[in-house]
Amino acid sequence: MIVDVALALLVVALAGVSCLAAWPERRGRPLRRWRPFALPLPIAASAVVLLLVPPSNDLRHPEVWMLGLLGIVAGLLRAATIRLRTDYGNGYLLLRQASEGFWVALFALALIVVDVVAEPFGVLYSAFVQIVELILVVLATFLLARNIALLVRSRDVPHHGL
Repeated sequence: MIVDVALALLVVALAGVSCLAAWPERRGRPLRRWRPFALPLPIAASAVVLLLVPPSNDLRHPEVWMLGLLGIVAGLLRAATIRLRTDYGNGYLLLRQASEGFWVALFALALIVVDVVAEPFGVLYSAFVQIVELILVVLATFLLARNIALLVRSRDVPHHGL
């Protein structure tokens, strides 16, 4: 029982960290070049933890990973539409009109909290945990693909002083 509660707290904390990491992105402030990875990695870690606890206990679910591919395609398409400025001298990125990272992280946190609060209270295996796992995988792959594509694109963007 204590392990279940600890895992639930870990997953909630990871989702909370992703919300904190996404806050500067929502505000439209320049970010360090490493900062875009601070957002999707905690969400991906929480999705993996959810996939490893009961009732799933397994990472080999092709249907989950196939929908994860849809998240990757959506993330790549979104990255292509974000206006980007780069300061090569100081190592900053400025994402214009790209606040969806914060809202995705907040949605992931809300899903996880609802899963923990649902019956049975305080653990990660409610009746709809598999739907939460699926949605978290899609959200994590969306953010990972979007941020990797933005970092690749940032190498070709002309220098702007930020």
